[in-house]
Amino acid sequence: MSESSLYVNLYENDYEEVNDFQRTNGEGSNSGNMSESSLYVNLYENWMKDNSPLSPSNSIIFSSDNRSVSISPVQRSDSGEYQCTYTNPVSSETAKLSLIVNYGPDDVSIKGEDVVDLGVRVSLSCSANSKPSASFSWKFNGSDTGVTTDTFIIDQTDFTHSGDYVCTALNRVTKRSAALKHTLRENITNVRLVGPEELLIEGESSANITTEGTGTITSVQWMKDNSPLSPSDNIIFSSDNRSVSISPVQRSDSGEYQCTYSNPVSSETVKLGLIINYGPDGVSIQGEDVVDLGVRVSLSCSANSEPSPSFSWRFNGSDTGVTTDTFIIDQTDFTHSGDYECTAWNNVTERSASQKHALLVQGQYLGEDLQFSDTSTGGTLKGETSLEVFENITNVRLVGPEEPLIEGESSANITSEGTGTITSVQWMKDNSPLSPSDSIIFSSDNRSVSIILVQRSDSGEYQCTYSNPVSSETVKLGLIINYGPDNVSITGPNVVDLRVRVSLFCSANSEPSASFSWRFNGSDTGVTTDTFTIYQTDFTNSGDYECTAWNNVTERSASQKHVLLVQAQSYTDNKKEKQVKISKEFTWLVSKDLSNSFFEGQDDHLSKLIQFFSPVTEEDGIKGVVIGILVVAENVMKPLPAFYDVALVIE
Repeated sequence: MSESSLYVNLYENDYEEVNDFQRTNGEGSNSGNMSESSLYVNLYENWMKDNSPLSPSNSIIFSSDNRSVSISPVQRSDSGEYQCTYTNPVSSETAKLSLIVNYGPDDVSIKGEDVVDLGVRVSLSCSANSKPSASFSWKFNGSDTGVTTDTFIIDQTDFTHSGDYVCTALNRVTKRSAALKHTLRENITNVRLVGPEELLIEGESSANITTEGTGTITSVQWMKDNSPLSPSDNIIFSSDNRSVSISPVQRSDSGEYQCTYSNPVSSETVKLGLIINYGPDGVSIQGEDVVDLGVRVSLSCSANSEPSPSFSWRFNGSDTGVTTDTFIIDQTDFTHSGDYECTAWNNVTERSASQKHALLVQGQYLGEDLQFSDTSTGGTLKGETSLEVFENITNVRLVGPEEPLIEGESSANITSEGTGTITSVQWMKDNSPLSPSDSIIFSSDNRSVSIILVQRSDSGEYQCTYSNPVSSETVKLGLIINYGPDNVSITGPNVVDLRVRVSLFCSANSEPSASFSWRFNGSDTGVTTDTFTIYQTDFTNSGDYECTAWNNVTERSASQKHVLLVQAQSYTDNKKEKQVKISKEFTWLVSKDLSNSFFEGQDDHLSKLIQFFSPVTEEDGIKGVVIGILVVAENVMKPLPAFYDVALVIE
């Protein structure tokens, strides 16, 4: 028995026939045939692959005479050494054929670290299943790196190396490619919060807190006092979530802010304390209102303030020299009756607030014995009585805020002052009793009212009445809350005909009354009244009219848009010819329904003309030509369709 070997490379989708055992195919191609050209009578054929019997299957089919094998389609597992043995009773001969099936690349993999520190060496290694061996190329964040080996090396990492590395394997024979992405991240380090350096004052200052850090940052989370920090009207996050802006700051914004930088493999949290300076407000005096003669009295003053305020005291309008939070009278006498005023001062906000407390000293009048004559006995009666003295109430006045009050921003304090013995203080607003609420707070002695974040409903006439059993006095104060503009509206038609007068009226809720300006299609019109008038419409007046209301006290503005369409009249008459008036220069002669036509972009000289027609059927179109269009209209933006019969004539 003799033996020979043949070698064939198989390429995918190659169908070229060759003689004997020479067929070239690739994995997945239609077939691979192996046959012996010499024929002998009474031969016996035996097939083997890699020294094991070759058996038929779904893809391996033997011919009826067993002299050929068809493999369709070939798979990489079909690679190997095939042998066929011809035998008869007196001799045998075996031939071998090596079959190479080209495949891939597939199962691309990248080995290397996912997370690294700064300044280290990184090596990414790419591999793939492929016959023949694949060539490689690398991209970083979508850009070609020029590296064409199976290994991508970074000698020393920095922040710019974070990102997606894509390795592409290419088989030059199968002409197929496959890619895999590997994400490289850097550990998060050096995270810190940078806050404002200047002192923050409630209602005046704005605060920006910015985070900084190195590494691959995929998530940024904010907390305040161990609770999630959410955006609001005055708390705004940057688009990348790495900074927070608070404007204007309020006392509730004081606290500990923390920011956490994280990625799937590391995280770092930093904290920053924010102090908002505010006040003083809510000044109150604790102590007795009515005392006896000869007793010790202590009045204690307090206020809401950051930092803590300093205090000073006045008695009946005169400075007492006392600069502590407590005013002490060691032994009372009648001269101590009157108004005690405590003023709190914040040396950071440079603001002050005051509160008054009325003290009445009363006692028994023990003068000489009262003697009464008894005419029946000729004797006298002796006894004693008590006398309570009330001073008439005078000089009552209300002191209100001097600066303009803006809705949602300002707070107002109304304080009453007066002399005499005050036993009752009553407040009214617009002739109705004034009651406390979430925003309206009375002082402990009822002599002042604080309105926190005034609203437009707080506008009105406030009155305060001081009284005692023998006198009373009432004073009034008007409070104006500036607000708006809001609820801007434009009143006027939306669709009008040519050559008519149109007025658009703009209004807004505002105190004081708003000023107005108008824009048309984004351009300033120069109109600064509440009414925009078009004395005679043409097609150039179609568009968006925007009215902007401005309040020069609140320094706020608000806008509203109104769409106006100027349209030509629609005509439909199949029997009579109609003349449609377009402008004082032109007349259309129309013999069909042209109700869908419109003009756009005309100027004063009709230098631009756009016409658009939509006939229902082709038969509705009137065959014809356009006459005189090149003479009359310049810069035609869209030519007239040639299948309409339109005459454009100068009047």
